[in-house]
Amino acid sequence: MLFRRAPDIKASEITDYKLYLNRRSFLIGAAALALAPSGSEATVAPKGPPLAAKRNEAFAVEDPWTKFESITTYNNFYEFGVNK
Repeated sequence: MLFRRAPDIKASEITDYKLYLNRRSFLIGAAALALAPSGSEATVAPKGPPLAAKRNEAFAVEDPWTKFESITTYNNFYEFGVNK
């Protein structure tokens, strides 16, 4: 599809050059703020004894493991077609 630009509008008339440069500095500052390491101590592990956790046997699965040959050779790419 072919799109034509209007010949009466120049690119410099759409956005002022100073505003364009200001937008770039804003995006650079936002990226620097997002990527900067935070000053909070949220990454430090809490002090105290670790919480005791028990395995819930109600959610244990007794099924045997799938054979390595089965999981590395079978491909069901064509099972999800539009003809089914």
